[in-house]
Amino acid sequence: MVRDCIGEACVWAIWGEKSAHYQYRAMQIGEPQWYFEEELGKINQQQLTGKGHVRTWNYFKWKLPQ
Repeated sequence: MVRDCIGEACVWAIWGEKSAHYQYRAMQIGEPQWYFEEELGKINQQQLTGKGHVRTWNYFKWKLPQ
């Protein structure tokens, strides 16, 4: 998990924006198939305890101009 509050907030904002975009696009072609509650719990647990935040934050820091 990203220990940096700014980094964590940025990663959640980026993921939130991407998720909203994907949901909007899916809704243009019909009713989306939603995840089951159990699946959502597993996904959330992976994101909160895995290295996804750290890897995403490091990637976006790398993209910044030096």
